[in-house]
Order: sequence, then C-alpha cells, then structure tokens
Amino acid sequence: MKKLSVHHIALGAQDPQRVAEFYTHYFGAPELRRNYYPDGSLRSIWLDLDFVLMVEHISESERPEEHSSGMRPGMFLIALSVDAQQRINLETAWAADGVQVDQKTEFTTYARDPEANRVAISTYPFEERS
Repeated sequence: MKKLSVHHIALGAQDPQRVAEFYTHYFGAPELRRNYYPDGSLRSIWLDLDFVLMVEHISESERPEEHSSGMRPGMFLIALSVDAQQRINLETAWAADGVQVDQKTEFTTYARDPEANRVAISTYPFEERS
C-alpha cells in the first residue's frame, strides 16, 4: 500500500492574489493553476509546496470566528520545514518587510500571512519516520 502524504491544503482568503503572492515570494512556491468564477473573477490559485496549496476565495462571512488565542477553529497552522540558514533568511526578510511574527521557539518561528493565517517555519528534527 502506498504511504499516505498530503495531497493538498485549501486556504480560504478574501484576496487570493495577495495571499498567493506571500507564499510565492517567501517560499518560492510556483503557481500551478488559476481558477475563475463564471463572471471572470478569481476563484483560486494553486501553488506547489511539495503539496498543493489551494488559495481559495471566501467572503468575510464565510471565515470562522477567531478565538482569544488568535486562532480559528479547525486547522490553524501551516508549518513548513526549513534548514537553519533558510530560517535565518526568512526571519530577516519578514522583519524587513514588516511581516507579523507571533512567536519564536528554539526550532520554530510563527508568523501571519497577509490575511492573518498562521504560517510557521521549523527546523524541528523529527526522528526518522517510515
């Protein structure tokens, strides 16, 4: 049987273009596809991050309410694996660009994309998994 892996993650955004640009700019995620509504407006942008990140248009009324912890119900973080130098480079770029960083631990830096979705970069050394 094939080992399971992430096929895609769908991320809701009021402005898919702006959010997709964040992931393309900081993580080098190439654009795979754009989808449009029948009226021609942008519905989604698909990006390649070793899995497909589908940045999907949603209206403000479709966004779940945020808890006092700053997290919404359901999936609340995309954590990407980086090496130590990539982490330093991204932290430096985020600081220069005014990207909101929420927290930094020994291995992981937590930030927000343009629509306040949590994204992290992590050097955490998971033990070998089979």
